[in-house]
Amino acid sequence: MGLSDDSNKYAKRSQNFLNLWNPNVTVPDAPAYVQGFIQPKFSNGTFNHTDPRHCSIHDPVKATCFLNNIRRDGFYESSPIVYSQYAPHDTAKLIEIQGGPENFIQRLDWIFDEGYFDSTNEPSQQIPFMYHYAHRPALSTFRSRQTISTSYNTSLNGLPGNDDSGAMASYVFFYLVGLYPLPATQQFLLSSPYFPSISFYNPLFESWTTIKVSNFDTTGKSVYVKDVKIDGKEWKSRCWIPWSVFENGSTVELEVTDDMSLDCGAADDSLPASLSTGGYGWVNF
Repeated sequence: MGLSDDSNKYAKRSQNFLNLWNPNVTVPDAPAYVQGFIQPKFSNGTFNHTDPRHCSIHDPVKATCFLNNIRRDGFYESSPIVYSQYAPHDTAKLIEIQGGPENFIQRLDWIFDEGYFDSTNEPSQQIPFMYHYAHRPALSTFRSRQTISTSYNTSLNGLPGNDDSGAMASYVFFYLVGLYPLPATQQFLLSSPYFPSISFYNPLFESWTTIKVSNFDTTGKSVYVKDVKIDGKEWKSRCWIPWSVFENGSTVELEVTDDMSLDCGAADDSLPASLSTGGYGWVNF
């Protein structure tokens, strides 16, 4: 739209999540790499401490987690542990304040292994795909497929929580087709679909886009993206594809492997974008 002043103003404002980051907060008995959380803050600049386990299955006081006249904790329907992983516009900065990529990966694993990931509600939805930002896309594929197999089924009660006007249903749809739409951007985080080929029709552009797996593995072992081609040309990333493939009516061809060690790629922009690292191409800090 050409409104560069507005875009820069709101991009800078989006960094305000850092003002709520308290690096000194820990979880009792958690590993050392699990340190630092989003916390409520008073107008005088001091933090209103909230146990990071609040509103989780391990909440020591079993809080209601809903709005009521005694709520003073600042969190709604999810824990500080989950909310502290959510800065979708700048995950690179989140990785930085959480101690770097290796700490970030270990922290994500801890969230899953200790039961803090909550597939029943929206605040957790991006967590399985966040390994992409630490150059470990196969771990995202593993966790997203783990979520599908443990939290969804084909019965009448097959969704793990309130569908919330289609939130849970769209969540499972995107996981099954091997995509995660990065909010308010033109990027899709990329995994592999559960199908050898799937096509999408865009009625606005009257275009068909097909994602297909050239060596589809029916055993479910080779599901990690090894190579990506868009309209026959090598794509620069194993971790994301642009919205333009759905405008143009492209063919996205994936080659998959059982090798979980592959990263996003060698190109500088193979990682999904983040504002603080110059992503999205239109922000000047």
